[in-house]
Amino acid sequence: MKLPHKIAARVFTVICLVAILTVMMGSAVTAAAAPPPAGVKNIIILIADGAGFNHFLATDYYQFGAEGQQVYQKFPVKLAVSTYEYEWKTWNAAGTTPLSFDIYGYDSTLFWSDFGYAIQTNPLNPAFINNATDSASSGTAMATGYKTRDGVLGMDINGKKVPNIIELAESLGKSTGVVSSVNFTHATPAAFVAHNISRSNLAAIGQEMLYQSGVDVIMGAGSPDFNNEGGAVAPAPGSNTNIVGGWDTWQDISNDWMLTGADANGDGTPDVWNVIRDRSAFQAMAAGATPSRVFGLAKARDTLQHNRGGDVLADAFVVPYNPNVPTLEEMTKAALNVLDNNATGFFLMVEGAAIDWAGHFYRSGRLIEEFIDFNKSIEAVTSWVETNSNWDETLVIVTADHETGYLWGPKSMGINWAPIVNNGAGSMPGMAYYSDIGGFAWHSNSLVPLWAKGPCASSFVSFAINTDPVYGPYLDNTDIFTVMANCLVPKPAPTQRRWNMDSTLAMERSGTQSGFVVMSQNDGNIWHTDQSAQIDVVFPAGDWVVELATQDWDGPITIQIGESDGTVFNPFHANPVSGVRVGNTITFTISAGGTVPKGQFLALKVVRGDGIGPSKVNTAGKSFLLTPDTDPGYPVPELSAGILLALGLAALGGYLLIRRKKTLRAGNC
Repeated sequence: MKLPHKIAARVFTVICLVAILTVMMGSAVTAAAAPPPAGVKNIIILIADGAGFNHFLATDYYQFGAEGQQVYQKFPVKLAVSTYEYEWKTWNAAGTTPLSFDIYGYDSTLFWSDFGYAIQTNPLNPAFINNATDSASSGTAMATGYKTRDGVLGMDINGKKVPNIIELAESLGKSTGVVSSVNFTHATPAAFVAHNISRSNLAAIGQEMLYQSGVDVIMGAGSPDFNNEGGAVAPAPGSNTNIVGGWDTWQDISNDWMLTGADANGDGTPDVWNVIRDRSAFQAMAAGATPSRVFGLAKARDTLQHNRGGDVLADAFVVPYNPNVPTLEEMTKAALNVLDNNATGFFLMVEGAAIDWAGHFYRSGRLIEEFIDFNKSIEAVTSWVETNSNWDETLVIVTADHETGYLWGPKSMGINWAPIVNNGAGSMPGMAYYSDIGGFAWHSNSLVPLWAKGPCASSFVSFAINTDPVYGPYLDNTDIFTVMANCLVPKPAPTQRRWNMDSTLAMERSGTQSGFVVMSQNDGNIWHTDQSAQIDVVFPAGDWVVELATQDWDGPITIQIGESDGTVFNPFHANPVSGVRVGNTITFTISAGGTVPKGQFLALKVVRGDGIGPSKVNTAGKSFLLTPDTDPGYPVPELSAGILLALGLAALGGYLLIRRKKTLRAGNC
């Protein structure tokens, strides 16, 4: 049935207008530069020092008699995290001086086939646990994105200072803070603030944190004038006051308004620390008006509660608490109330530190005590988010830096990983420690958990490219920094074609090496894995941006862009280009152009420039390339716009023809 001329004309008109408007809108979207995305306002990371999956589980059983009742266990993202570090590899003949180091990683197959894998000693030096990180190294990995070696704070494997997440947040005008249940110069808070070759240099670490950093809140134990029972002692020069930065620093702390640090608010002048000591002062600071910079030094020498006297092996909450010190929950609330004075936002690290100490000394009751205070701190954070902020502007991360004690159920051995025994709420669970060396429970190379909620939380999933048969997908602790950094300073949406490097290139440190990876196109949300060109694909000359992922690269590296059949590589440009590393990403910009023949692959050649130092690059799933070409030979959105344009022109032509015939007929009548 034919439509009347008027109706047909109107139909053609509508089609024409829709097509033209669609093309115009598409062109406008393409032409207009999208504004850079805004970064997240607040990031809060809570770290259970020394806690593996079984530490979390044992506390669940004691608190609730069941797993999964904690507020963070309902967060939308739950993953596992690897924590390994650099280990000394070779030693001098006497076995006293390390000569080289390497990374052994985490091997899930070995872990679940040999109960002793995670705690085996390094055969080259039995004094060191193979691959199990310490808190300084792991804290540095999370705070900076750099793997390093045992005891190092804020420095890479060669002792070079590297920027941390707190410094990035401060560069964006945000307030920052660290809170710990042990002395504030201890490894984890120090790793987020200081840069030092050894965690043992407490005086220098304390001075850097208090006098040189721009941190707004520091809270923890470490009082040289109190013991762990809350009793007064006489401070003296030397080790007694090194824990806070030395004798002179202690004099500044002891005199009101004498402790003046670096510029914290960005006005170019040094800023005074408001010092609080009494528990009542911490409690009062949780609400109402607060100063902008606070140093809270609890009245206990080493820890808030763990090192108090009494029967240290008693069940949880049998020995009375020291009432003169704040809880970790109270310090967390106070820190939040200070930091949220800044309308630009803040970064806060909260550490349940003595969980690790309890694990080292087989103090299961105190482990439960410390963990419950840590859990209450998380509840305080989530309550603050829902009352004073929201989940669209605040990212909360709950994780651990490593596992301590190799905690499993009783009678674990051989190939038997016995589960933690649930004895009901309020009763100590059945558990045992298996990393004993000389009466001291050491760290293990086990995975630890991570939960996240808020903006960027889903980004953790994209970094979990490995899978453990028991704990599921896992990322590395360096990825925590990357997600936080990208959340603070998100990358603008790419305007060019994006290609993912999903082939694996692992480069070791034995001599000069090269290798190449083929890439796959990201067409919207669809990945074309290792797809060869369907036609000859011409890439016009322009700037190519490459982001090459690495967890532990150190040393020179160059790349070239080209095409390959999977064996032979043909570059688009003659000279390799070197890149700049920030965190665990090396960025390159290359001016090049070329053609990928039909059946060939777009490829990247990576070359190591020397044979010294550690060097491992794994591109799989984390590296990508932006090309200057908008039509690389596969179906792309431009095709749809072209079809619509053609339809629009056809509709316009048909409409004009009908109008012409109608006019002629009207003239003939």
